[in-house]
Amino acid sequence: MSFQIKKYNIEITVVTGLYIGAGRTALRIGGVDSEFIRNPANNEPYIPGSSLKGKIRSLLEYDAGLLAISKDGKVLNAKIVQDAKRNNIGNTKNMENILKLFGTSADNKSSKENKSTQDNNKEQINYGITRLSFSDLSLKKNSGEYTEIFEVKPEVSIKRDDGKAESPRFTERVVAGTKFTGTITLKVFNDSVNNDNEEEFLKLLTRGLQLLELDALGGSSSRGYGKVSILFDGKELPDLK
Repeated sequence: MSFQIKKYNIEITVVTGLYIGAGRTALRIGGVDSEFIRNPANNEPYIPGSSLKGKIRSLLEYDAGLLAISKDGKVLNAKIVQDAKRNNIGNTKNMENILKLFGTSADNKSSKENKSTQDNNKEQINYGITRLSFSDLSLKKNSGEYTEIFEVKPEVSIKRDDGKAESPRFTERVVAGTKFTGTITLKVFNDSVNNDNEEEFLKLLTRGLQLLELDALGGSSSRGYGKVSILFDGKELPDLK
C-alpha cells in the first residue's frame, strides 16, 4: 500500500472588505450588528477552514454541472453522479474526483436505514475517505504592515416608493490588503481499492481556487464583499481557461 500526505501553503489577500460572521452572542447598544469571527485566544480575525472548503466545493460542484442534475439542492453524492452518468449530463469525472477530495454526504434520515447503510458503505468503497483538509487561516503579521484591520460598513434599505433610506445596519469587515495564511493537505492513496491520480486532484483543486478568485469568499458577495487573491504554494494562480 502506498500512502502519502502532501502539504501546500495558501495565502489569501483580501481585495475588497471581507465578512465572515461570528454569530451574535450578545446585544450591544450602539455596537455593530454583525461581527467578524475572531480567535478567542488573541481576538484576531481568522478565516475558518470550513468556510474555504465549503465555498471551493460548491463552486466546483456548479462547475461540474450539479445544478443540471440535483433538483432539490442537495450536495453532490454518489447517486447524483450515477444519475449524471445515465443521462450523460455534466462532467462526471470531475464529480467523482470532487467526492474523493471533499468526501460524500449521507442522508441519515432515510426510512430504509439498512439500505442507506449499504449505500453509504458502497460510497466509502468507491470514493474512500476525504482527501483534502483545510486549516484555519490565521492573520499574517508583519511589523507595520497594517494600520487598520477592521472597518464598520454601514448599509441601509432603500424604500422603493420614495427612495428614502431606512433600517440601517452595521457590518464589521476585514479591510482590503489584509493577508491570511494556512495550509491545505492532500492525502494520496494507491492500493487495491484506490488508485489516486494526484495530478488530477491538484488540477481540480487549482480550478476551485481559480473559481474562488473570480467569485468571492464570505458573506454579502453580491454587494461587493469578499473578493480575494490567492497564492497557492507560493505561486500566483494561472488564468482560468
